[in-house]
Amino acid sequence: MAGTGEAGRQGFRTLPSPRGADGMELIELVVTQPGTTLRVRRGLFRVERGEEVNEVSPLRVRSLVLAAPARLTTDVLRRALEHNIDVLVLDRRGTPIGRFWTPSPGATATLRRRQLQAAEAPLGRRIARDIVVKKLEAQAEYLRELARRRKDPAELLAGAEFVRSYALRARSTDRPDLAGLMATLRGYEGTASRRYFSVLNELLPRRWRFATRSRRPANDGFNALLNYAYGVLRGKTERAVLLAGLDPYLGFVHADSAAPTLVLDLLELVRTEADRAVVGLFTRRRVKEAHFERGAGEVRLSREGKRVLLEALGARLDRRMEVRGRKIRREDSLQLHAHALAKKLREWDPTASGDDPPGDGEGFLC
Repeated sequence: MAGTGEAGRQGFRTLPSPRGADGMELIELVVTQPGTTLRVRRGLFRVERGEEVNEVSPLRVRSLVLAAPARLTTDVLRRALEHNIDVLVLDRRGTPIGRFWTPSPGATATLRRRQLQAAEAPLGRRIARDIVVKKLEAQAEYLRELARRRKDPAELLAGAEFVRSYALRARSTDRPDLAGLMATLRGYEGTASRRYFSVLNELLPRRWRFATRSRRPANDGFNALLNYAYGVLRGKTERAVLLAGLDPYLGFVHADSAAPTLVLDLLELVRTEADRAVVGLFTRRRVKEAHFERGAGEVRLSREGKRVLLEALGARLDRRMEVRGRKIRREDSLQLHAHALAKKLREWDPTASGDDPPGDGEGFLC
């Protein structure tokens, strides 16, 4: 198997993932260049681009991400399903548009009925509030972390305290109707996030600073990188939701949307991982004009831009964090969040008084 740098030049990348049952490190196979062909030969995935050929065992692959137009045979899909390998398709902005996966035995009708019931109950309001609070707390912590590295941290610390104040407001907010609660929480989140991104903007080299957050389309290089990173995280979040047996379209924060709202809910908990990866690229002066394509009123990532971003985001998600005494990869926190939510819903009795199942009182978020 080629090394990461060589693989990137040949049209695909390998990113580290959790270890398999035998202790060997699994990889995420990411196709980054058009013209790449995937097929199965002698039981192995065979990746071809021009005269370059690489082979990898399905036992070593956790997921296959198609981030560029590619040709693949039905044998690849069949072998992926047999080995429980997630196959994800991204559009040119990094947004997931489809996937193949093996249905999880945990995806029970009972759990999804509880999920629907909770959305209209006090428990749903608490889950929505917890998600917003945790998102704002993560933003405040990132600003404090940045302040510890600066000689003049005043603006970063002031921004962190501002965002934290809205996290405290959100935590103490409650209304009997979910729509009213969410209108209040979205107001807090919007105000805090504008200050958060304003502070981050000042850290960027002057030529790369942005006027405002822009999503679809991105108006500048920073937003193009950040939107693509969020899209990649969205795909990983959806996988965690499906494996936990939850319905990706029954959310609590983003309830009134045709999008996979629960996926967007849990994505809020890890957005700062993408923020860290992208801001780090700018502060380390690794971003170049060649990383972008401009036209049709938007800025998109070039092949090289995608390569650089995927490498930085993969390295960030592979870092370890401590959760309740356990050291886990940051990417794996997604699965913990999804399973914790599923556990809370299973233990919840909609007919009982109160809105919480028995537990340690810490809420569902790990």
